[in-house]
Amino acid sequence: MGEYRGGGSSGGGRMQEEEEDEGRDDRYRDKYRALKAQYRYIKRENELLAEEYESAQTKLKRLKMEKNVLLDRLMLRQGQPGGMVED
Repeated sequence: MGEYRGGGSSGGGRMQEEEEDEGRDDRYRDKYRALKAQYRYIKRENELLAEEYESAQTKLKRLKMEKNVLLDRLMLRQGQPGGMVED
């Protein structure tokens, strides 16, 4: 007949494997949570920067318009009698 290999002691090995699997699962779960938190932080930071960028773009557009209005007024004053004279 076949030879006996001591199958009764394999139960302890199985238990150790399950504990190792649980430990690995816990590490992956912790890593997943950390990465998810980092993702949320970066996403929020991106949203804030996008809002800031849009605000800066709006301000820049307004300032360019003001600059053009002032240049137009300056050119009109220089062309009028008693206006500014170029050197």
